[in-house]
Amino acid sequence: MKKTILVTGGGGGIGSEVVRLLFHRGANVIFTYNHSLEAAEALYNELSVKSDKDKWIKCFQCDLADAKSLRKIVSENKDVFSMIDVIVNNAGMISDDPQFLIMANMNNWWKVLNNNIACVVNPLRAIVPFMIRKKRG
Repeated sequence: MKKTILVTGGGGGIGSEVVRLLFHRGANVIFTYNHSLEAAEALYNELSVKSDKDKWIKCFQCDLADAKSLRKIVSENKDVFSMIDVIVNNAGMISDDPQFLIMANMNNWWKVLNNNIACVVNPLRAIVPFMIRKKRG
């Protein structure tokens, strides 16, 4: 059975390579991005020309740390999000400062940590109910 896979943070870096790999291996792929509009559009354009009725790619701009925004996108696109079999939680943020972990003030450190937790928990809370209903995923 062909899988439909959600890759969060799929617009650039490791996420875009995961999107490419899964798509070229035959999966239907949905990916999200937040700030990397140009890279996400380029990736979507690169892969969409190779799509057909049996293999497709979709992308959505979303701040996954904002649960309300994510629920709105999922609600408006239930036909797509209800098909997800696998979630690859790749989205997150990190400081560009290599000393961030030991030198950052604790408010900034907690902001990064809370964002990264929300980027995992919010998609799970939005998508897993579909998986439970269809008894797979």
